[in-house]
Amino acid sequence: HEIVSNMQKMDKLTSKPLEKFRHQTMVLMAGVNDLADPPRSKEDILADFQIVWTLASKYNSKLYQCTITPFGETSYSSLKGSAKNEARVWLNQQIRSRKGLPGGPYDVIPLDLPVTEGGVADDQYPNKIAAQYRAPDGLHFTLAGYGLMAAKTQSIIGEPIKADLIPKI
Repeated sequence: HEIVSNMQKMDKLTSKPLEKFRHQTMVLMAGVNDLADPPRSKEDILADFQIVWTLASKYNSKLYQCTITPFGETSYSSLKGSAKNEARVWLNQQIRSRKGLPGGPYDVIPLDLPVTEGGVADDQYPNKIAAQYRAPDGLHFTLAGYGLMAAKTQSIIGEPIKADLIPKI
């Protein structure tokens, strides 16, 4: 398994691993690190998403992309400010607008929705992860948050997630 922690490191994710493993299903959760460290433009992040979309289509992999979760109460100074949140919202619009376009199977896992709609965002403050799902740094999830993410992903994919892929905290 290849884990790319930042879309800027896309050179690690080339067509070679995809060709070798021929994944039938791929889940992409990315974007927060790109907005944070080092900060990148929303257009550059979108271009990296498009690389993944193209590769998934080329190998006929079903791609599920998570929306970028809120980070309004993070302790990371590189994510402070309304411009970062505006970029997150814009990228999520791009992720959602990809659904239904030609280029291979694609679906969205909408994690950025309010809790009352099945997401992790605080109902009153949608730019923050809800308290029950928010780790102390304001950016990562609690165990309950990861559980919700796994359950939401499983419900959309329609198949169980392997236990060794769920983070152990």
